[in-house]
Amino acid sequence: MTNRRWLLLTQLLVALFVASLTAPRAQAQTQAALSEPSNFMSLTTFELSLPLGDTKKYVTGGLGPGLGWEGRWTVNAHSSAGVSLSVAGFSRHTDATIDFPSGAATGDQLRQLMPAQLLATGYVYPFQKNGVRWYAGGGVGGGHVDQDFTLGTTLRTQAERAARYERDIDSMLDARMDDGSSAVIGMLWWEYMDKWGERANWGLVSPRHNAYDGREAVRATGRDPWGIPTGGEDADYGDFLSAVVRANRAVADRLRCGGPVSPDRTGYSGSGSATKR
Repeated sequence: MTNRRWLLLTQLLVALFVASLTAPRAQAQTQAALSEPSNFMSLTTFELSLPLGDTKKYVTGGLGPGLGWEGRWTVNAHSSAGVSLSVAGFSRHTDATIDFPSGAATGDQLRQLMPAQLLATGYVYPFQKNGVRWYAGGGVGGGHVDQDFTLGTTLRTQAERAARYERDIDSMLDARMDDGSSAVIGMLWWEYMDKWGERANWGLVSPRHNAYDGREAVRATGRDPWGIPTGGEDADYGDFLSAVVRANRAVADRLRCGGPVSPDRTGYSGSGSATKR
């Protein structure tokens, strides 16, 4: 689960806790009031949900854990009214190709869904038999589904990204249609800079604007050839851009001569265009 989802779940738990503290039963301050029957009850549950319909198409298989809370207030001897709040989470981790209207994306994928619903509920209690009070009820309200798709989730280091990038480039160059023509005409890189909130490791530079070239995105501070401050990162993040330069130059060589890729030729110049897998 991403940091954003943990934050949403934490907010939900806090809201449930506050709701339980501010319930009408808390108004009873005296011993006499405490001895009287309460007209309020609440229940917090741990739930397991099964994806169905369109949800199943996005995150196939598996149960989704969730939390639920319901509070009920007595209306009369045979009915009650209340409110119900629930949230669940579904996720699927896979390495596959997914088709979009404008193309396709291949790689490690993390798909997540977080559905939540808020209902106004009502119950009737027609009779009690053998110590069991039978009831029927239902609810009406609304829901919201938070959908998240992350591509390239397991490439945690720049070295892993570099190796994956070169493999992907080779695969694109080798891809052929039935008539022998190339299946790929180009690629678009996304995105230029990593974001603090996403933490997805798919940029060319860090959120501090340090290039992932093995020299700028490091702990030690310094300056680049143009005198701009570099470094100051939380860790030494490694070199990704040298592999990008090497792979892109190899593409040019291969397209120019129609033969195998040329030997290793690195030399990051400090600038580069973006590309998105």
